[in-house]
Amino acid sequence: MRIQWWLHRKKLIILFLLFFFPLILIARSSGKTSDFFINKNGELYEYKGTAAVVKIPKGVKSIEKFVFENHKEIKEIVIPRGVTEINSAAFGGCTNLTKVTLPDTLVLIDSFAFEKCTNITSIIIPQKVKFIGNNCFRQCSKLKSVTIKGSITKIPSYTFSDCVNLTTVKLPKSVKTIEFNAFYECESLKFIELQEGLVEIQSSAFEGCKSLVSINIPTTTRKIGKSAFYGCSSLKSISLPSGMKRVSSEVFRFCTDLTSVTLPSTLKSIGSEAFASCYKLEKIKIPSKVMSIAPGAFKECNSLTKVILPESVISLGFEAFQSGEKLNEVYLSSGIEEIEKYTFAYCHNLATVNIPKKVTKIGENAFYGCDALEIFTLPDTVVTIGENAFAFTGLKYDNKR
Repeated sequence: MRIQWWLHRKKLIILFLLFFFPLILIARSSGKTSDFFINKNGELYEYKGTAAVVKIPKGVKSIEKFVFENHKEIKEIVIPRGVTEINSAAFGGCTNLTKVTLPDTLVLIDSFAFEKCTNITSIIIPQKVKFIGNNCFRQCSKLKSVTIKGSITKIPSYTFSDCVNLTTVKLPKSVKTIEFNAFYECESLKFIELQEGLVEIQSSAFEGCKSLVSINIPTTTRKIGKSAFYGCSSLKSISLPSGMKRVSSEVFRFCTDLTSVTLPSTLKSIGSEAFASCYKLEKIKIPSKVMSIAPGAFKECNSLTKVILPESVISLGFEAFQSGEKLNEVYLSSGIEEIEKYTFAYCHNLATVNIPKKVTKIGENAFYGCDALEIFTLPDTVVTIGENAFAFTGLKYDNKR
């Protein structure tokens, strides 16, 4: 009787532990004991181990926030099949992590998941992954290659920013948007394969990718944001697809090796400093639908020799062609009514320029320092000439009219 009572009591204790307390699993990895705390939903919520190689136990479905954050002793992580989620900052700051195996069951990798894992060298994101969070691999300074097989629709902001050794990226066809600063300062990036279906490249997405020599912009792309390729100093040529209506501000600024640009016939405006400091750009054909060229659009394009503005252009911003050292010929459209300040200042070789009959104002310093400018026909419509508009030119002209 006493034995039966004891057995019944033991069963009750076991049932109580199973149903009212989280299941605690203790596993061994590389000969060292590591503690994994997993609740009944399969969520790994705490880790107390010190092993260099960590094998996450089977049965885990998600790795929760911050579980392995700043565990600098970890060198390798093996994540088993069945895991579907890696949540925010789960492995952030694991600075000695060199290898991570992601299972084919994975669906989500959340924000900051592997941020500052400075020794990871490659990553393959599996087919079923539908979401990657922002800053996911930010400052993974030894990461060299990334292959994304998943069906994600966007590369979020700062996902790979400051991955200074990243050289190769392969994106899937499902990607529609590359968000701002996604590849910011990836200074070793030489090759990225953009697929048809991409609609938008947001601001500063590739800013500072100074090793990028070429990039294909898919025909489906309709918008490229401000400074998207700012400082891509090795980029040699670019062709923008038909359908684009605007070149954003500073989008190719300081692309110092850029020699060839093809603009689409659908283009209507060129933003401020869009091609500023493209020192090797030798020629540019402005499409016939462009109506406005914003301030500084071609400032410091030292190799440009000739500019012909189509009749559609009615607005030319200040400093638009300033410091074009080799610029020799300029043909302005008849619809322009004002030549703004510093528009052609310091164009030392400018010898030929026509002033349209609708021009009523020439701004201050508009042709300042145009040493080669000796012949100039001023239409009767001009009523205002700004201070030093023709100072230090070859003209013998008194602008105190």
